[in-house]
Amino acid sequence: MAGVAQIVNSLGHGGVENLSSRIASALAEARLGSHLVVTAKGPVELAYAMAPSVEVWSAERHFALDLGALRRMGRYFDSAGVDVVHSHNWVAAYHAQGAAFFARQRPVHVFHCHAGTRQGAHGPLDQWVLRSVDTVVCVTEAIRGSFEAQFGLPEDRCLLLPNGVEVYALAAPFEGSPTVVQVANLQDPKAHDVALQAAARLKQRVGAFRWVCIGLKDEDPGYTERIHRLVDELDLGDCVELVGPRSDVRDWLRKAHVGVLSSDHEGFPVSVLEYMAEALPVVMTDVGQAPHAIREAGAGAIVKVRDADALADAIALRLEDRPAARAEGLAGRAHVERFFGFAGMMKALRGLYADGLLRRGRSAAAARIRGSQAE
Repeated sequence: MAGVAQIVNSLGHGGVENLSSRIASALAEARLGSHLVVTAKGPVELAYAMAPSVEVWSAERHFALDLGALRRMGRYFDSAGVDVVHSHNWVAAYHAQGAAFFARQRPVHVFHCHAGTRQGAHGPLDQWVLRSVDTVVCVTEAIRGSFEAQFGLPEDRCLLLPNGVEVYALAAPFEGSPTVVQVANLQDPKAHDVALQAAARLKQRVGAFRWVCIGLKDEDPGYTERIHRLVDELDLGDCVELVGPRSDVRDWLRKAHVGVLSSDHEGFPVSVLEYMAEALPVVMTDVGQAPHAIREAGAGAIVKVRDADALADAIALRLEDRPAARAEGLAGRAHVERFFGFAGMMKALRGLYADGLLRRGRSAAAARIRGSQAE
């Protein structure tokens, strides 16, 4: 059985963590050996959301250069029959690369970059990691271009693959009180301060409404404290809810009218695709690749970064004209079904895994992965 391991730094509630767990589940459902390796010591909060046959394992890494943890990872690759490691973002890529030195048979390494290249002191170390990575997968064209410009990676090693999401049966429009949902961990660069300023303006314009913020609250305690304080200062306690991480995000999206992101910068956040898949119109700042998809689909509004007035106005228009907002949401859903389906993303990933194995002469494992696409 061919084995593939998703490598993540932690397994809390976040876009990258959710995506890696869904990939692991899809591989397990295709009857491949599927593993999710967490490098850092800590809880594995999303393990329950995965297919039962996914093997979740922690290297119990206590600090950045924990050689003992890397050695344990390398031995795990051997004992579990891991042929391919699929690391998500830079920290996981470093540890996957280090662990490969301790494995008897070096796995194919696919590095999935959700956030882009880095400058300064990281450059030489990043170059070292990339020398041995088989393929870099970039979620936006801008990220792919930055790898080409900074590291000179050829196009056949640095590929564009947008994130994908499942599109479930369409729910009926929510008929409750005006509700805004924002799925974003409480940390920079999500700019919840701008969101709260927009909420204060919205309260003056539309009166009673809900603004539900879903996401981790303990990654940056100082940031979280500032946001809680701003809720009080702006007298938003009766409408803004900081509900923390949730495993039932889709249920919350189905009880909202508008999906919002107020970020200062992004790559291509999965939350935007999840809004669109649930037929929510999207209002977000003009950052990353997602605005291109929203404009192309006619699925919402794009506003300038840190412009709380524009953010509030765009949200208010959609709360006040629900039929028009629903039409935008349905257009976004159709766009996601056509261009950002999870099944298409998985087909591309399995092809990358198999290609990497073939280049190593491991044809049996490659054939097993390719065969899983037809099952």
